[in-house]
Amino acid sequence: MPDRGAAPEPCAAHGIFETLRTYRGEPFALDDHVERLWASARTLGLAMPATRRAVIQRLQRLARRGQGRDRLLRVAVLPAHPQARLVYLSRPLPRHPASWYTGGIDLWTVPSARLTVAAVNPQVKHSNRLALILAQLDLPAPLP
Repeated sequence: MPDRGAAPEPCAAHGIFETLRTYRGEPFALDDHVERLWASARTLGLAMPATRRAVIQRLQRLARRGQGRDRLLRVAVLPAHPQARLVYLSRPLPRHPASWYTGGIDLWTVPSARLTVAAVNPQVKHSNRLALILAQLDLPAPLP
């Protein structure tokens, strides 16, 4: 337990992530996604536990395992002491029901106040979901 007078560790409450898809086994905009992951880490003062090249190579290997099928890839950087760790996910790209494209889907807007840019930098893809939880509390009940 840190001393109450000590400054909190950077990114101690949550991690960062990038999610991308593959087309026929090739990751889409891979360099852009990896650059944004590094930018998020820099913004939060989080030291990356691997090189860019290593992350790119791992994502490319995961994409190839899909044998040419479209997949969803995710890389997350989870804070840990003394060094952050990387977690990778690869799964088939979800297929949405055809009715979503022909009939649409229901959406709700809620009156929840958004967290300010000063509190949560919108350029960082982080796993803090407080704003989502607050919005869900304001949804009409019961939902269909």
